[in-house]
Amino acid sequence: MTLSLGVSELETIRGYLFQDGRERMILALCRKSLFGVFRLARLFLPHDSDYAERTEAAVTLLAESAYPLIKQLRADGSLSFLQIHSHPAGYPAKFSSIDDRNNGFNTEDVREWNPRAEFLRMVLSRDDISAEYYDYRGGRFRPLALGRVDKLILSLRGESRSNLY
Repeated sequence: MTLSLGVSELETIRGYLFQDGRERMILALCRKSLFGVFRLARLFLPHDSDYAERTEAAVTLLAESAYPLIKQLRADGSLSFLQIHSHPAGYPAKFSSIDDRNNGFNTEDVREWNPRAEFLRMVLSRDDISAEYYDYRGGRFRPLALGRVDKLILSLRGESRSNLY
């Protein structure tokens, strides 16, 4: 599996995640192309009030803050769920046991919202990116390849909150 990000998308993601020395999270919906490549369809950039916790080593969103995104995921069977968070305090771009239990959303939540959805996740440090997808058959996360494109046109509709892009 591959996730393809445009340069401007990656700039938006990095600009949001690295505003201060504490972790932040972005939620996104992705569409899978005919060639099996996932592309961003919608980004949710939480407001400070959307977080239950933000420290140098952990981040948790309030579940209700993502309701508009979850509602769209439930309604559209062609979408998948992407969770992106930062490690700004010098931690490497590797997933930790804290990430596995403390993110506020898990693999079973996603399948409950949409049985066909994939669960993808990324972690960014200042210098690196790691990405994984959840293999529901194997019961574990596997590496997700990342691709980068110079220009990507997104189709966005139905925005109702200022933090949906």
